Amino acid sequence: MTRGTAEEWNRRLGELVRQRLDQRRSKLERDRGLTLGYPAAPERRQRATVKAARRPRHGHHEPEYDLFLSHASEDKESISRPLYAALVAAGVSVWFDEAVLRLGDSLRQKIDQGLARCHYGVVILSPNFLSKHWTQRELDGLVARETASGEKAILPIWHQLDRDTVLRHSPTLADRLAGGSDEGVEALARKIVEVLKP
Repeated sequence: MTRGTAEEWNRRLGELVRQRLDQRRSKLERDRGLTLGYPAAPERRQRATVKAARRPRHGHHEPEYDLFLSHASEDKESISRPLYAALVAAGVSVWFDEAVLRLGDSLRQKIDQGLARCHYGVVILSPNFLSKHWTQRELDGLVARETASGEKAILPIWHQLDRDTVLRHSPTLADRLAGGSDEGVEALARKIVEVLKP
């Protein structure tokens, strides 16, 4: 590259960057409101019945959530999606993979962000959950938060499990008061909202 070519490039660089930023802003505006068919998380002003979301940390613009919904993908149809929909209808903001993740996202990074920016983790314990690597990592993250803060962070729900199975897997989880999927998602959503109330 000659000196003249480099100088021309340097002059045009700022203009190219501005054009790209304008294109990106336009695309974000066009894509606003697109969903995967699930209810969007409610606006903060609609969540008067639950604890107000924490303010984003300085320099961070990622949203904060009342709940992180941890579950095995095999349990989506039977419990996770219906519970997500019931919670959103009750005015709760929920980190739910299908509603948050986009094509090309880093799963590890997005899950870590969700865990770090939620008030509680609703953990749907099931035989599928107990056999998965990813779900165990999510549970480990929530346990680490509890250990560090000394505050409750895990809201367990048992799905197609009995106490003996949970006890074999984790005596500390078996000791917690848990909801059961056999109660129905509306009853579970009410119990969770009670925990979120100030």
